Amino acid sequence: MTARPPVVVVGAGMAGLAAATRLTRAGRTVRVLEAAPRPGGRVGGGIARGFVLDDGFQVLFPAYPHLGRLLTMRELDLRPVDRGAWIRDAGGRWGRLMDPRQDPLALGQLVTAPWWRTRDALALGRLTLLAFGNDAKRQAGSTADLLQRVGLSENLVEAFFKPFFGGVQLSDTLEAAAADMLVAWRMLALGGAALPARGMQAVADQLAAGCGARVETGIRVTGWLTSGTGHVTGVRTADGRSLEADGVVLACAPPDWPSLLPECRPPEGRPAFSIHVLSNRPLVPGRRLLLGRQADTFGVACPVSAVAPAYAPPGQHQTVFQLREANAGGDPESWLRATVADLAPGITVHATIAACHRSATAQFIRDSTPPWPVEPRPGLYLATDAQVRSSIDGALAAGLDAADRLLARPSG
Repeated sequence: MTARPPVVVVGAGMAGLAAATRLTRAGRTVRVLEAAPRPGGRVGGGIARGFVLDDGFQVLFPAYPHLGRLLTMRELDLRPVDRGAWIRDAGGRWGRLMDPRQDPLALGQLVTAPWWRTRDALALGRLTLLAFGNDAKRQAGSTADLLQRVGLSENLVEAFFKPFFGGVQLSDTLEAAAADMLVAWRMLALGGAALPARGMQAVADQLAAGCGARVETGIRVTGWLTSGTGHVTGVRTADGRSLEADGVVLACAPPDWPSLLPECRPPEGRPAFSIHVLSNRPLVPGRRLLLGRQADTFGVACPVSAVAPAYAPPGQHQTVFQLREANAGGDPESWLRATVADLAPGITVHATIAACHRSATAQFIRDSTPPWPVEPRPGLYLATDAQVRSSIDGALAAGLDAADRLLARPSG
């Protein structure tokens, strides 16, 4: 009896690893091919000079439903980011926006803050009810439309929602889908944000180790094997091999589609630029995010080493700044001097740039009706977060869905 060839998953990002996990749990043999030297795709990082250096600005929402289904969460040793944020009023003064459920004393500070209006309490309640309601996925329009519908004041939108969700959505205009914003709001309400103690690469490494498949890195797929009827029956690799497959899941980044699927137009991507700063003093107090306004040199800053100490060498502090696109093209050293002078006025701070990270497609803009099918060719299944929502959980959901579709059809 001829042995059944494995299913081949192209790409070891979140979607590809999720697909591999579902397929192996269903009893299929799976081979994962990844062009990069490590698994994880856009989620990951490494160790540099003894400290953790993530790829760009990354935090994890522990309440993402698919994380708990695919990972052993306790092994990530998650370190929570304090709920709330440091935000700036129109006069440039910093103040705390705290969740009163975590810090009841913060309620008094909240109602006297210059960016708070009485109506905001009711508006936030309406927003939360929508996020947990049955029709959250059917909310039409953009995030900006939604915030206006629930009645949030322009002051709070400018001080918190634009910088925070501008960071989540990589767009200060809040044009991302209202339904996607409600998912993020629900995840924040349920579990806040956190960092794995050993960095974001730990998420990908655990998925790769536990998916039950053979994960091969440094292998680039360049084309398909096809049958006489046009079914995809395997892949060709850059090193000249032809590998037969009992179905293929294409989970590589959409910018790679033109060479593999010229008939499918990749979704539009949003760029991201971040700077990792090491300093001898903390640049952000405590363990909460710092949100910049439009005039500031950054959008969001996270004191990652205050959250998880392994992120900085002994005696130093690491802060990761996500910059707006308009700030990304300047001189990093000039940016650093201006930012340190703003955040630590009158204090001598020794700060250096540990890394700059730029991604042309850190997120993908999801179309409510994607112009490409989930099975663009017979036997070939797409798995990308652009099909669901641009997030870790969206990528995991897309991978699971692609695997389910493959499993639902007869082999051969």
